[in-house]
Amino acid sequence: MKDTIYKFILLIWGVLISAGMFAQDAILKGTVLDNQNKPLENVSVVIGEVAGALTGESGGYNLSVPPGEYTVSFSYLGFETKNIKLKLEAGKDNLLDINLVNTGMTLETTVITGNPFEKKVSDEVVSIEVINKNYLRNAGIRDIGDALERVPGVQIQDGQISIRGGNAYSYGVGSRVLVLSDGLSIMTNDLGEANSKILPIEIAEQVEVIKGASSVQYGSSALNGVINFRTRWPVDEKPKTQMSFIAGVYERPAMKEKQWWNLDSVGVLGINLWANTFSRPTTHTNPTHLPGTLTSMFSHEFKKDNNQWVFGLYTDRVQSYIEKADEARKRIDIKYRKLDPKINGLQYGVISHFMKEEFQRFFFSRDLDTNAYRFSQGSDDSYVNGVISPFIEYVDDNSSYRLDVRYITRFREGGGTDRDAWDNSLQIRPQVTKMHKKFIFTFGLPATLGASVSNLYPKWRKNYMIAGFGQAEYKTNRLSVIVGGRAEALSVDTIVNYTRPIMRAGINYQIGRGTHLKGNIGQAYRMPTIAERFLITDFAGGLAIIPTPSLQSETGWTSEIGVLQGFSKEKFKGGFEGTFFWNQFKNYVEYQFGIYDNKGENGEVLFPGKPEKIFGLKPINLANTRITGIEIKMFGTGNVSKNIQLSGNLGYTYSYPGNLANDTLRNTPADSMRNISTYFHYFAADWGRHLGGDPNQGYLRVQPFRSRHLFRGDIETQYKGWNLGLNANYTSYPEYVPDLFVLAIAFLTSDLEGFEKYSAKHIGGDLLLNGRIGYEWNEKKYRLGFVVNNLTNWEYSTRPGKMESPRYYQLQFRYML
Repeated sequence: MKDTIYKFILLIWGVLISAGMFAQDAILKGTVLDNQNKPLENVSVVIGEVAGALTGESGGYNLSVPPGEYTVSFSYLGFETKNIKLKLEAGKDNLLDINLVNTGMTLETTVITGNPFEKKVSDEVVSIEVINKNYLRNAGIRDIGDALERVPGVQIQDGQISIRGGNAYSYGVGSRVLVLSDGLSIMTNDLGEANSKILPIEIAEQVEVIKGASSVQYGSSALNGVINFRTRWPVDEKPKTQMSFIAGVYERPAMKEKQWWNLDSVGVLGINLWANTFSRPTTHTNPTHLPGTLTSMFSHEFKKDNNQWVFGLYTDRVQSYIEKADEARKRIDIKYRKLDPKINGLQYGVISHFMKEEFQRFFFSRDLDTNAYRFSQGSDDSYVNGVISPFIEYVDDNSSYRLDVRYITRFREGGGTDRDAWDNSLQIRPQVTKMHKKFIFTFGLPATLGASVSNLYPKWRKNYMIAGFGQAEYKTNRLSVIVGGRAEALSVDTIVNYTRPIMRAGINYQIGRGTHLKGNIGQAYRMPTIAERFLITDFAGGLAIIPTPSLQSETGWTSEIGVLQGFSKEKFKGGFEGTFFWNQFKNYVEYQFGIYDNKGENGEVLFPGKPEKIFGLKPINLANTRITGIEIKMFGTGNVSKNIQLSGNLGYTYSYPGNLANDTLRNTPADSMRNISTYFHYFAADWGRHLGGDPNQGYLRVQPFRSRHLFRGDIETQYKGWNLGLNANYTSYPEYVPDLFVLAIAFLTSDLEGFEKYSAKHIGGDLLLNGRIGYEWNEKKYRLGFVVNNLTNWEYSTRPGKMESPRYYQLQFRYML
């Protein structure tokens, strides 16, 4: 049976790429191990300019070349490159076993999001940030959004992700940042939102953030960037078990008048949360329930023979600081992988996550003043989520053939007059990677099928996507050049979009020790979601959500050029990076407040019983926008003395989201924002000033709701078993908030002055400070940590109509066996 599977795989992929073999006179083979004598997979083995291969699961390699003298290079996966000169003789098996030493250098972190194979961050042609699992643990991260908002250039607005100013908040519909779990999308089929709550933080390995268009490899929704959440596999023969318990409590707001609860007992909080962890959350208004959280995480991983298992359990209970907005989640994770004992290089398995969640979906508070933390409008939601991802892969010395399948389902049981909502999607992703000398070729034929129904839009809606992409990389020790292309067809019901072929290209050149120059450009697109085209509903306050079936697809391109300079001083290593980015988009879809006809595009009445003109939100295609900016980063890690280790990163991002359609302030075409010289004049002139108070209406030069200045910083020091960390996040206040939006907030909250007061207080932006301290003992088996988020208890909002958390205290306990 296993031989049949092997032959079947080769038959399928044979039509895509040849696995040709050439007889040679000399054989070089051996095994590559790390400094602990463990085999290293996917190490690049290059013999001069003649041949190359990747090591297999056991670290082995086998190459055939003409006889002669060569330099053999071994590199990859964050280890020191080793070059060995030797003479290969004809008719002999030349054996060469080596050990590579782990450098531990920040620049050597490996990622897979930018490419279909592991690669050092320093060799990437695009900007990539990495959040490792140790940071997730030490910072007490319960939800991946809490970690992403600390990444330079990234802004989180109530769970919605924006990278370098590419997104304005759209109430969870139609994200332009694609979120992946182990390389496959976890976006909801109908809303196009990132279902990030299902990402299993309890078995996380690392999180990779790629900035800029990635549609060539990943398709629609990767317009603004990609987040890839990677889970771990067992690495040791010894089984490993981890358990974490996290309890938190919210302090009262800075303005005492905003506190709606009257209990200040942490002890009662713990009893209430623990007793209610496995029960349905109530939409509580009980002032004796102190707001807080209780989270437990468990994971167990082990290897047995050729079988690898990972199990995870997660429970999270939130008694919210916002009245009625309680949450409860329970999740289970199962990962299994088998390394076939008879067919070397063949592996197959399944990754699955299941979650039950119940929560109040929050829309608006009662007002932005004394009732800012009181619930006004929302919905009571209960979902069952499932992700099942079988895979099979065959790897030989220089090729990889992989097939991934993922089924995602999300079911919401309706209540009262609501109908059930059921969202389904099936992803199929076959992919081939082939290494030939200094070239790496990748081909794929991904496809997605979807079917969804909801109380928010009429009848079942079906969609599909089918695409073909190819990518080639030329790589030497100093140079990496990538080119790729993709063609795709997409459909939502009867609406079909055939994208013209899109391309990407990038280069990374190491000009000196630790100095890398890089640049890339990539085209991108995004097809409007089912919700954007067909969602129709009416808020309790009378605000209508109006569908737009004729929405056009978003298109555009992103580019950047930058320099990365690594440095090393004794045992401390790190780097500086500077990047200039230029993004241009067409037909951006955004929800706009306005007065609209109570008729659909086919003439039917949308809301019977309402007047001919209605006030509401409607998705429309905006004209062109240009977003350019700069990003400056510094990072490093290492020992600054015998017992003190220091690590940290600082990043500042300035973006200018130019409104190319608004020419009302210009008298001649030369003064238009479409004119590049005019655009960059204001790019520089507007850097140090806030445009919101400009009497000449300079705020109309930029897109609404964008924050132009972001600073993200984190520093941590370790002394023996102790660690102490500080995080700082600054986000500037948006200059342009449309008048109709202000009117809508006043209409929904019955507060005519609340928004004006809030804007006046926050015109200088929001600075948040988060601190943490922890201690590990007994060979790091035990850890006790204490976290304080929002140290200054600053009252702020990341998206319209919802206040964020006041000061939050968290106590952690972790046990590792």
